[in-house]
Amino acid sequence: MNRQEITAVIIKNLYEIVPELEGRELRPEDRLSDLGLNSVDRADLISMVMEDLSLLQTQRSQFIGMSSIGELADGFLGKL
Repeated sequence: MNRQEITAVIIKNLYEIVPELEGRELRPEDRLSDLGLNSVDRADLISMVMEDLSLLQTQRSQFIGMSSIGELADGFLGKL
C-alpha cells in the first residue's frame, strides 16, 4: 500500500466521522483541527484507519501530534 492509498483510507474515514465534509475535496496538507475534528474525533479516526489497515497491534499514541492528513498517512505508511 502506498501513501496515496493510505490517504484515501483516511479521507474515507474522515467523511464517516464528519459527514459535513462529504463532497469537499480533502488534501494531504489539510489540518485535522481545521476540518473540525476534536481530540475524540481524532482518536476515532486513528482507530478506524488502524482497523482498515490491519494495524491493530500498533499503539495509537504513536500518532499523537500528527496534525494533517498527510502526516497521518506518512505515519501509517511507516507502520506497514
